[in-house]
Amino acid sequence: MVQWMTIAQKFELIQKHRQNPSLSTRKLAIWAHETFNLPTGPTAATVSRVLKSAIEIEEKQRHGITRKGGHGVVCPELDSALKTYVEHCVQNQIQLTRRLLVDKARELLTQIPNAPILNLSDGWLTSFMKRHGMGLRPRSLQTDGEGNDSDIHTDAIPGIVKKNSQLKTSLTCCTGRKTGLNGSRRTRFTQLGLVSTSLETMSTSCSVYTGPKRTVLITGAENSTGLAFVTHYIREGWNVIAAYSDEKMRWKLEEMTPWKLVILDPGNQASVEHAAEVLKDVPIDLLINNARLFIKGYMHSTTPEDCIRQYEVNALGPIIVARALLQNMRLAVRDRGMAFLVNVSSRVGSILENTSGGSYGFRASLSALHMFTMTLVADFLPHKIGCLLLHSGVDDKPDGLHPAASVRPEESVAGMAQVIARSRLGEPLQLRHFGNGDAIPW
Repeated sequence: MVQWMTIAQKFELIQKHRQNPSLSTRKLAIWAHETFNLPTGPTAATVSRVLKSAIEIEEKQRHGITRKGGHGVVCPELDSALKTYVEHCVQNQIQLTRRLLVDKARELLTQIPNAPILNLSDGWLTSFMKRHGMGLRPRSLQTDGEGNDSDIHTDAIPGIVKKNSQLKTSLTCCTGRKTGLNGSRRTRFTQLGLVSTSLETMSTSCSVYTGPKRTVLITGAENSTGLAFVTHYIREGWNVIAAYSDEKMRWKLEEMTPWKLVILDPGNQASVEHAAEVLKDVPIDLLINNARLFIKGYMHSTTPEDCIRQYEVNALGPIIVARALLQNMRLAVRDRGMAFLVNVSSRVGSILENTSGGSYGFRASLSALHMFTMTLVADFLPHKIGCLLLHSGVDDKPDGLHPAASVRPEESVAGMAQVIARSRLGEPLQLRHFGNGDAIPW
């Protein structure tokens, strides 16, 4: 099945070319195939046509046109003005509701010459929010976990959540009607946090959340993906706990000045328990199990010892770490209503997608990780702790990242961070692609 690239994807492709002008159209095609998780990758000729149409595509992206043929935003002037208004309200902690936002849109329309007649329906408002990365999140679990369905305001957009008589800015919206847990309507999900802006503007994005800093712990912080995670969340204003096992890389992490540095080897239970003791009473909102061990293993070279070691680090390690830090995540639930566990994996662990063979121990360890994570969902959800599985697209091998790698750690982490930010408690567990959050067959 052929899936055409969207305007946003073409725009990202153009940005990739400008950042790396030496990349050939063939390599750009491979990059697009992997990054956007397309069923069929674009050809080099298609990439060439996209690059030749760069000015037109950038203009469409600027005006929010997302579909082929020029359809998308009917009135770009209104879209831009309303977005500016929302940003102003967020910066000044002004509470907004659906009705007020629609009223403002009507007011802005009267100031636009030859403006089209718009219905300004709920669907229009939802599309506006989606275009500009405004995530959907009920208010009930934005407090200390004391909220319930009766506290949810279904007309809130960028709002201010009241907690302990203090106001905190939060970008929120609820699109469903109120319903009890036993009602016939689908149970609403609850998001972890704020949705980041699009990939191309992520480097300059600002978090809307202005309350106490959230805390993230990243294992394997010394590998290429871990370093990118540390950089990203420091830039986003989080308290970052960088957990590492390779002492030779400590200097590199120290230069990044994370909030805390902790020695933690997921394949060593004593090391995990010591780290948990060091971090006692520290709330952890987001635990990212990123440490992985890869040992080459073909049919005639795979050894039981190699398989067992990879199983200890890649499959058992994340579970032992999650169990040891459960109380830390429960402290975050107490303070902010929820926490999340993220296990960084790979489509290499997919049984359905294994068509090339090889890497026996590594593949099996990741398949086991998927099963362990699925089992954790049932145990963690009652504590309001969500679980995620992410395909990073990056090969963090002991000999380092290959110079010709099609996906750089920074790109992977930017995408994974967006998927994490948009995740909700109660969502079915799936192996998610870093580029667009699409589910990958297991």
